[in-house]
Amino acid sequence: MTIQSALQHIFSVWQVEKNKPFAKNSLANYITTDFKNAITASSPQQIENYKIAASAGKGAWADVPWLSILNEKITNTTSDGIYPAYLFCADGSGVYLNLMLGTEVPQEKLGKPAARRRATTITNYLYHEIEKLHSWDDGAMDLKSQASRARSYEYAKIGWKFYPASNLPSEDELQADLHEILDIYAQIEPLWVKEFATLEISEEVQKIAAQIPPKSVPQISANTMHKINLPKPFLLLAGISGTGKSRFVREQARVVDPDLNNFLLIPVRPDWHEPSDLMGYVSRINGEEYVATDFLKFIVKAWLAAVASSEKDSYQLKPLADIPSYWLCLDEMNLAPVEQYFAVS
Repeated sequence: MTIQSALQHIFSVWQVEKNKPFAKNSLANYITTDFKNAITASSPQQIENYKIAASAGKGAWADVPWLSILNEKITNTTSDGIYPAYLFCADGSGVYLNLMLGTEVPQEKLGKPAARRRATTITNYLYHEIEKLHSWDDGAMDLKSQASRARSYEYAKIGWKFYPASNLPSEDELQADLHEILDIYAQIEPLWVKEFATLEISEEVQKIAAQIPPKSVPQISANTMHKINLPKPFLLLAGISGTGKSRFVREQARVVDPDLNNFLLIPVRPDWHEPSDLMGYVSRINGEEYVATDFLKFIVKAWLAAVASSEKDSYQLKPLADIPSYWLCLDEMNLAPVEQYFAVS
Protein backbone atom coordinates (compact mmCIF):
# COMPACT_ATOMS: atom_id res chain seq x y z
CA MET A 1 0.00 0.00 0.00
CA THR A 2 1.29 3.46 -0.92
CA ILE A 3 0.67 6.79 0.81
CA GLN A 4 -1.31 7.96 -2.21
CA SER A 5 -3.56 4.89 -2.35
CA ALA A 6 -4.19 5.11 1.40
CA LEU A 7 -5.18 8.78 1.13
CA GLN A 8 -7.36 8.08 -1.89
CA HIS A 9 -9.25 5.44 0.06
CA ILE A 10 -9.68 7.70 3.10
CA PHE A 11 -11.13 10.54 1.05
CA SER A 12 -13.32 8.25 -1.06
CA VAL A 13 -15.24 7.04 2.00
CA TRP A 14 -14.93 10.13 4.22
CA GLN A 15 -18.38 11.66 3.75
CA VAL A 16 -20.18 8.37 4.24
CA GLU A 17 -18.18 6.96 7.15
CA LYS A 18 -17.93 10.15 9.24
CA ASN A 19 -21.72 10.25 9.34
CA LYS A 20 -21.80 6.77 10.87
CA PRO A 21 -21.23 5.91 14.56
CA PHE A 22 -17.61 6.02 15.64
CA ALA A 23 -17.50 2.65 17.40
CA LYS A 24 -15.87 -0.01 15.20
CA ASN A 25 -15.96 2.39 12.24
CA SER A 26 -13.98 1.15 9.23
CA LEU A 27 -12.55 4.59 8.38
CA ALA A 28 -11.38 5.23 11.95
CA ASN A 29 -9.70 1.83 11.96
CA TYR A 30 -8.16 2.46 8.53
CA ILE A 31 -6.56 5.75 9.66
CA THR A 32 -5.08 4.20 12.82
CA THR A 33 -3.82 1.01 11.17
CA ASP A 34 -3.60 0.97 7.36
CA PHE A 35 -2.60 4.61 6.91
CA LYS A 36 -0.11 4.25 9.74
CA ASN A 37 1.36 1.16 8.03
CA ALA A 38 1.64 3.02 4.71
CA ILE A 39 3.63 5.82 6.33
CA THR A 40 5.89 3.39 8.16
CA ALA A 41 6.56 1.35 5.01
CA SER A 42 7.47 4.45 2.98
CA SER A 43 10.38 5.49 5.22
CA PRO A 44 11.40 2.47 7.31
CA GLN A 45 14.95 3.62 8.07
CA GLN A 46 14.02 7.19 8.96
CA ILE A 47 11.04 6.16 11.09
CA GLU A 48 12.32 3.00 12.79
CA ASN A 49 13.38 4.85 15.96
CA TYR A 50 10.30 7.04 16.12
CA LYS A 51 6.91 6.47 17.71
CA ILE A 52 3.99 6.70 15.28
CA ALA A 53 0.58 7.52 16.71
CA ALA A 54 -2.69 8.00 14.87
CA SER A 55 -6.17 8.90 16.04
CA ALA A 56 -9.60 9.49 14.58
CA GLY A 57 -11.10 10.16 18.00
CA LYS A 58 -11.71 8.69 21.43
CA GLY A 59 -15.22 7.36 21.83
CA ALA A 60 -16.42 9.87 19.23
CA TRP A 61 -15.11 11.33 16.01
CA ALA A 62 -12.28 13.83 16.31
CA ASP A 63 -13.02 16.93 14.26
CA VAL A 64 -9.51 16.66 12.80
CA PRO A 65 -8.12 13.08 12.63
CA TRP A 66 -4.34 12.94 12.69
CA LEU A 67 -1.19 10.87 12.46
CA SER A 68 1.96 12.01 14.26
CA ILE A 69 5.62 10.95 14.16
CA LEU A 70 7.31 11.42 17.54
CA ASN A 71 11.01 11.45 18.36
CA GLU A 72 10.92 10.49 22.04
CA LYS A 73 14.17 12.38 22.64
CA ILE A 74 12.05 15.46 21.96
CA THR A 75 8.58 14.37 23.07
CA ASN A 76 6.47 11.26 23.62
CA THR A 77 3.17 13.12 23.41
CA THR A 78 1.42 15.33 20.87
CA SER A 79 0.65 17.78 23.70
CA ASP A 80 4.23 19.02 23.88
CA GLY A 81 7.48 19.25 21.94
CA ILE A 82 7.70 19.24 18.18
CA TYR A 83 6.82 16.62 15.58
CA PRO A 84 5.64 16.03 12.00
CA ALA A 85 1.96 15.22 11.61
CA TYR A 86 -0.69 14.59 9.00
CA LEU A 87 -3.81 16.63 9.86
CA PHE A 88 -7.05 15.85 8.00
CA CYS A 89 -9.42 18.73 7.29
CA ALA A 90 -12.70 18.33 9.17
CA ASP A 91 -14.71 18.26 5.94
CA GLY A 92 -12.47 15.73 4.19
CA SER A 93 -11.31 18.29 1.60
CA GLY A 94 -7.61 17.51 2.08
CA VAL A 95 -4.76 16.78 4.44
CA TYR A 96 -1.81 18.81 5.71
CA LEU A 97 1.67 17.40 6.23
CA ASN A 98 2.80 19.71 8.98
CA LEU A 99 5.79 20.24 11.25
CA MET A 100 4.12 21.45 14.42
CA LEU A 101 4.49 22.27 18.08
CA GLY A 102 2.53 20.60 20.85
CA THR A 103 0.30 23.23 22.46
CA GLU A 104 -1.47 21.82 25.51
CA VAL A 105 1.46 21.53 27.96
CA PRO A 106 2.92 24.99 27.19
CA GLN A 107 -0.54 26.58 27.47
CA GLU A 108 -1.20 24.89 30.82
CA LYS A 109 2.14 26.00 32.26
CA LEU A 110 2.58 29.41 30.64
CA GLY A 111 -0.91 30.52 29.63
CA LYS A 112 -2.03 31.01 26.03
CA PRO A 113 -0.37 34.40 25.28
CA ALA A 114 3.04 33.33 26.58
CA ALA A 115 2.74 29.92 24.90
CA ARG A 116 2.08 31.61 21.57
CA ARG A 117 5.04 33.94 21.97
CA ARG A 118 7.22 30.94 22.77
CA ALA A 119 5.94 29.12 19.67
CA THR A 120 6.80 32.14 17.49
CA THR A 121 10.31 32.35 18.98
CA ILE A 122 10.94 28.64 18.38
CA THR A 123 9.63 28.85 14.82
CA ASN A 124 11.80 31.85 13.95
CA TYR A 125 14.88 30.26 15.49
CA LEU A 126 14.38 27.03 13.52
CA TYR A 127 13.94 29.01 10.29
CA HIS A 128 17.25 30.68 11.03
CA GLU A 129 19.04 27.39 11.68
CA ILE A 130 17.48 25.02 9.10
CA GLU A 131 17.52 26.16 5.48
CA LYS A 132 15.27 23.35 4.22
CA LEU A 133 12.36 24.82 6.17
CA HIS A 134 12.30 27.79 3.81
CA SER A 135 10.65 25.73 1.06
CA TRP A 136 7.70 24.81 3.30
CA ASP A 137 4.68 27.07 3.58
CA ASP A 138 4.42 28.97 6.86
CA GLY A 139 1.18 30.84 6.20
CA ALA A 140 -2.23 30.25 7.69
CA MET A 141 -3.70 26.77 7.70
CA ASP A 142 -7.43 26.11 7.39
CA LEU A 143 -8.53 22.80 8.87
CA LYS A 144 -12.19 23.67 8.22
CA SER A 145 -12.95 23.38 11.93
CA GLN A 146 -14.04 25.66 14.74
CA ALA A 147 -12.99 23.20 17.45
CA SER A 148 -10.54 24.76 19.92
CA ARG A 149 -7.98 22.00 19.51
CA ALA A 150 -8.03 22.32 15.74
CA ARG A 151 -7.56 26.09 16.01
CA SER A 152 -4.54 25.52 18.26
CA TYR A 153 -3.07 23.24 15.56
CA GLU A 154 -3.38 26.12 13.10
CA TYR A 155 -1.27 28.55 15.14
CA ALA A 156 1.27 25.93 16.25
CA LYS A 157 2.42 25.09 12.72
CA ILE A 158 6.03 25.67 11.68
CA GLY A 159 5.90 24.59 8.05
CA TRP A 160 3.37 22.65 6.01
CA LYS A 161 2.25 21.35 2.65
CA PHE A 162 -1.39 20.82 1.71
CA TYR A 163 -2.71 17.95 -0.40
CA PRO A 164 -6.27 18.52 -1.69
CA ALA A 165 -8.44 15.42 -1.79
CA SER A 166 -9.47 16.28 -5.34
CA ASN A 167 -5.92 16.52 -6.66
CA LEU A 168 -3.48 14.39 -4.68
CA PRO A 169 0.19 14.56 -5.72
CA SER A 170 2.01 11.55 -7.13
CA GLU A 171 3.40 8.91 -4.80
CA ASP A 172 6.91 10.13 -5.59
CA GLU A 173 6.05 13.65 -4.43
CA LEU A 174 4.27 12.44 -1.28
CA GLN A 175 7.25 10.30 -0.34
CA ALA A 176 9.75 13.06 -1.15
CA ASP A 177 7.89 15.48 1.12
CA LEU A 178 7.77 12.94 3.94
CA HIS A 179 11.48 12.17 3.60
CA GLU A 180 12.31 15.87 3.63
CA ILE A 181 10.26 16.67 6.72
CA LEU A 182 11.83 13.70 8.52
CA ASP A 183 15.27 14.99 7.52
CA ILE A 184 14.33 18.41 8.94
CA TYR A 185 13.08 16.68 12.09
CA ALA A 186 16.43 14.92 12.50
CA GLN A 187 18.20 18.29 12.29
CA ILE A 188 15.88 19.69 14.95
CA GLU A 189 16.72 17.03 17.56
CA PRO A 190 20.09 18.44 18.76
CA LEU A 191 18.73 21.99 18.64
CA TRP A 192 15.70 21.04 20.70
CA VAL A 193 17.66 19.10 23.29
CA LYS A 194 20.09 21.99 23.70
CA GLU A 195 17.72 24.95 23.63
CA PHE A 196 14.12 23.89 24.27
CA ALA A 197 14.14 20.90 26.62
CA THR A 198 12.65 23.26 29.24
CA LEU A 199 10.01 25.92 28.74
CA GLU A 200 12.57 28.67 29.30
CA ILE A 201 14.28 30.07 26.22
CA SER A 202 17.78 31.49 26.46
CA GLU A 203 18.46 35.15 25.71
CA GLU A 204 20.77 34.14 22.86
CA VAL A 205 18.00 32.20 21.11
CA GLN A 206 15.54 35.05 21.67
CA LYS A 207 17.98 37.51 20.08
CA ILE A 208 18.46 35.27 17.04
CA ALA A 209 14.70 34.74 16.68
CA ALA A 210 14.05 38.47 16.98
CA GLN A 211 16.36 39.13 14.03
CA ILE A 212 14.25 37.06 11.64
CA PRO A 213 12.43 39.59 9.45
CA PRO A 214 8.77 39.19 8.55
CA LYS A 215 8.36 36.78 5.65
CA SER A 216 8.88 38.53 2.31
CA VAL A 217 5.23 38.83 1.34
CA PRO A 218 3.90 42.25 0.37
CA GLN A 219 1.72 43.53 3.23
CA ILE A 220 -0.98 46.19 3.11
CA SER A 221 -2.10 48.03 6.21
CA ALA A 222 -5.79 47.79 7.02
CA ASN A 223 -5.78 51.58 7.34
CA THR A 224 -4.74 51.99 3.71
CA MET A 225 -6.65 49.09 2.23
CA HIS A 226 -9.50 51.33 1.02
CA LYS A 227 -7.05 53.48 -0.97
CA ILE A 228 -6.03 50.64 -3.26
CA ASN A 229 -7.81 50.56 -6.58
CA LEU A 230 -7.63 47.16 -8.20
CA PRO A 231 -7.62 47.48 -11.99
CA LYS A 232 -10.03 44.55 -12.26
CA PRO A 233 -11.91 42.29 -9.85
CA PHE A 234 -10.28 39.36 -11.65
CA LEU A 235 -6.48 39.32 -11.66
CA LEU A 236 -3.97 36.93 -13.23
CA LEU A 237 -0.71 36.46 -11.32
CA ALA A 238 2.01 34.94 -13.50
CA GLY A 239 5.38 33.54 -12.48
CA ILE A 240 7.32 30.36 -11.93
CA SER A 241 6.31 27.91 -9.19
CA GLY A 242 7.35 28.79 -5.66
CA THR A 243 7.46 32.58 -6.07
CA GLY A 244 4.55 33.15 -3.68
CA LYS A 245 1.62 33.99 -5.98
CA SER A 246 -0.96 32.03 -4.01
CA ARG A 247 0.52 33.17 -0.74
CA PHE A 248 0.30 36.81 -1.84
CA VAL A 249 -3.46 36.46 -2.36
CA ARG A 250 -3.91 34.76 1.00
CA GLU A 251 -1.93 37.41 2.87
CA GLN A 252 -3.99 40.22 1.34
CA ALA A 253 -7.15 38.48 2.55
CA ARG A 254 -5.61 38.19 6.02
CA VAL A 255 -5.31 42.00 6.26
CA VAL A 256 -9.11 42.19 6.47
CA ASP A 257 -9.74 38.94 8.37
CA PRO A 258 -6.89 37.30 10.33
CA ASP A 259 -8.92 34.07 10.52
CA LEU A 260 -9.19 33.97 6.69
CA ASN A 261 -12.94 33.42 6.61
CA ASN A 262 -12.83 35.68 3.54
CA PHE A 263 -10.40 33.48 1.59
CA LEU A 264 -10.80 30.32 -0.47
CA LEU A 265 -8.19 28.48 -2.53
CA ILE A 266 -9.50 26.22 -5.29
CA PRO A 267 -6.88 23.82 -6.76
CA VAL A 268 -7.58 23.58 -10.50
CA ARG A 269 -7.36 20.06 -11.89
CA PRO A 270 -5.90 19.19 -15.31
CA ASP A 271 -9.09 17.30 -16.25
CA TRP A 272 -11.46 20.25 -15.84
CA HIS A 273 -13.16 20.72 -19.22
CA GLU A 274 -16.57 22.11 -18.23
CA PRO A 275 -18.02 24.35 -15.52
CA SER A 276 -19.59 21.79 -13.15
CA ASP A 277 -16.31 21.48 -11.24
CA LEU A 278 -16.70 25.13 -10.27
CA MET A 279 -20.42 25.92 -10.36
CA GLY A 280 -21.93 22.59 -9.30
CA TYR A 281 -24.28 20.21 -11.06
CA VAL A 282 -27.60 18.39 -10.84
CA SER A 283 -27.18 15.03 -9.15
CA ARG A 284 -27.35 12.08 -11.50
CA ILE A 285 -28.79 9.92 -8.74
CA ASN A 286 -32.24 11.47 -8.65
CA GLY A 287 -31.93 14.26 -11.21
CA GLU A 288 -33.35 16.79 -8.78
CA GLU A 289 -30.80 17.70 -6.12
CA TYR A 290 -28.28 20.39 -7.05
CA VAL A 291 -24.78 19.67 -5.74
CA ALA A 292 -23.10 22.96 -4.79
CA THR A 293 -19.31 23.32 -4.81
CA ASP A 294 -17.03 25.19 -2.41
CA PHE A 295 -16.64 27.82 -5.15
CA LEU A 296 -20.38 28.46 -5.35
CA LYS A 297 -20.81 28.47 -1.56
CA PHE A 298 -18.01 31.01 -1.25
CA ILE A 299 -19.63 33.28 -3.85
CA VAL A 300 -22.89 33.11 -1.89
CA LYS A 301 -21.02 33.84 1.35
CA ALA A 302 -19.44 36.95 -0.21
CA TRP A 303 -22.82 38.06 -1.57
CA LEU A 304 -24.50 37.72 1.83
CA ALA A 305 -21.71 39.79 3.42
CA ALA A 306 -22.58 42.58 0.96
CA VAL A 307 -26.31 42.56 1.66
CA ALA A 308 -27.63 44.99 4.26
CA SER A 309 -31.17 43.65 4.21
CA SER A 310 -33.43 41.64 1.98
CA GLU A 311 -37.09 41.19 1.38
CA LYS A 312 -38.89 38.92 -1.05
CA ASP A 313 -37.38 39.47 -4.49
CA SER A 314 -35.58 42.61 -3.24
CA TYR A 315 -32.06 43.13 -1.89
CA GLN A 316 -30.38 46.23 -0.48
CA LEU A 317 -26.60 46.38 -0.61
CA LYS A 318 -24.39 47.93 2.04
CA PRO A 319 -22.38 51.05 1.16
CA LEU A 320 -19.30 50.00 -0.79
CA ALA A 321 -16.95 51.10 2.01
CA ASP A 322 -18.73 48.73 4.42
CA ILE A 323 -18.52 45.63 2.23
CA PRO A 324 -15.60 43.37 3.27
CA SER A 325 -13.33 42.07 0.54
CA TYR A 326 -13.41 38.37 -0.32
CA TRP A 327 -10.50 36.68 -2.08
CA LEU A 328 -10.94 33.61 -4.26
CA CYS A 329 -7.73 32.04 -5.59
CA LEU A 330 -7.88 29.61 -8.53
CA ASP A 331 -4.56 27.90 -7.94
CA GLU A 332 -2.59 26.63 -10.98
CA MET A 333 -5.45 27.67 -13.26
CA ASN A 334 -3.21 27.19 -16.29
CA LEU A 335 -3.42 23.40 -15.83
CA ALA A 336 -6.84 23.20 -17.50
CA PRO A 337 -8.46 25.17 -20.38
CA VAL A 338 -9.95 28.19 -18.63
CA GLU A 339 -12.26 28.98 -21.55
CA GLN A 340 -14.03 25.66 -20.90
CA TYR A 341 -14.12 25.12 -17.14
CA PHE A 342 -14.84 28.79 -16.38
CA ALA A 343 -17.58 29.07 -19.00
CA VAL A 344 -20.88 30.51 -17.82
CA SER A 345 -23.06 27.91 -19.52
